[in-house]
Amino acid sequence: MFKEERNQSQFDWSMLGDLKEGRPNLGPMTHVAVYRLMQFTLRDTLIREFGVEKADRACSSAMRSRFTPRA
Repeated sequence: MFKEERNQSQFDWSMLGDLKEGRPNLGPMTHVAVYRLMQFTLRDTLIREFGVEKADRACSSAMRSRFTPRA
């Protein structure tokens, strides 16, 4: 899944692609539980691999980079 090192986010909303084409069996609405499952299992893995402090820093950094307006 992760194939390259990076120092900053390269995320762009276009990376999600066409959700209808990419997920026809899920339809246009997917229950929030699916996303929460991914969030909590990733969180557990980060904590196990890197410890609570680094996992918390990584998650906080990811959220800030998505919700902070760019100049």
